Amino acid sequence: MPQSGFKLVRWKVWGLRVLAVVLALLIFLIARQPTSEVRVVGVSVEYINIPAGLELTGDIPQTVSVRLRGPRDVVRGLPPTQLAVEADLRDKVAGERNVQLQTSDMNLPTNVQVVRVEPVSLRLKLEPTLRKKIKVEAPATPADEGFEVTHIVIEPEMIEVEGPASIVANVASLKTESISLKGRRQNFVETLEVEYPHNGLRLVSSNKVKVSVALAARSNKDNQNNQSNEVKMKR
Repeated sequence: MPQSGFKLVRWKVWGLRVLAVVLALLIFLIARQPTSEVRVVGVSVEYINIPAGLELTGDIPQTVSVRLRGPRDVVRGLPPTQLAVEADLRDKVAGERNVQLQTSDMNLPTNVQVVRVEPVSLRLKLEPTLRKKIKVEAPATPADEGFEVTHIVIEPEMIEVEGPASIVANVASLKTESISLKGRRQNFVETLEVEYPHNGLRLVSSNKVKVSVALAARSNKDNQNNQSNEVKMKR
């Protein structure tokens, strides 16, 4: 091997030794730091193993607080986004249930431990999932003067939704985006999105429907009646 090759290998070996010494020194300094206890707020809650056919409803906590103990600079520098606790709903049934929060899978730095989670458990409500077909309606703005809507056809006229039983059971109809009739003089077809009245609802199929609108010119008699009604209202 050329002399330059020996020098390169030797420098690499020395570089690795220096790096090892630096790492060992850092670990030593961290270990020598005074132990501190810190309360980290805004730690995410992950809901796992929700039984099939059940839904979480009501006020569902998204974050909790975690109290950590470890080297001062380490625990003070941990952001909430790096932590998470789990609420395991395995084998739970419908109704209000107490669920213990778990930290066993939390990925923490060396020498850092969880003192406690605040709160230690959550009171949660589980409801059966309900699936139902609901009628779709398409609201429209007023037609221009001299025109009227003769009929509106929505395809499909009913769509299937699912969600918590208490929410789905109280939904009688769903509405599309409003149809603008301004400037319209003839029949037209639009594809519109169905709007959700509640975040707990989920569409089983597509959230779009085809809306066909038929317009016709008002007869002179209708226009005269409308004008007569407007005069009476002004009086």
